[in-house]
Amino acid sequence: MRHFGIMFVAVTMTIVLAAGDAAAEKFTRVGSARTFKGRVVNKVLETPVSMFIIRGDGTLAGQVTKGPMAGSITGKWKWKNGSFCRTIFLNGKRVDNKCQAILISRDKVMFVDKKGAGNGTLFSMK
Repeated sequence: MRHFGIMFVAVTMTIVLAAGDAAAEKFTRVGSARTFKGRVVNKVLETPVSMFIIRGDGTLAGQVTKGPMAGSITGKWKWKNGSFCRTIFLNGKRVDNKCQAILISRDKVMFVDKKGAGNGTLFSMK
């Protein structure tokens, strides 16, 4: 689990550095489950090293495609008090459980830790 944490920090830092292009975009915080479901659910979310889909049935699935943590991502999610709350498993092992604020632009979504007060991870939506 410690190894995943180090890898996750490295991947997040890479994505945050790559997010410089996103700084010029206008992001809006998603405040309702209805908006989240309409804009993000059932879309492919990608970074340079991962992809996944948040499904309408409360599950998520995808994969880390590169690096030492390559493998399948599974999990469950729910909308709670204006935040996206999820539990993630990598290759069947629980690695993360948190609630995040969701910010969206036209074709990008940012998941921000600590319900909006922490670091963000940027994904393209397709």
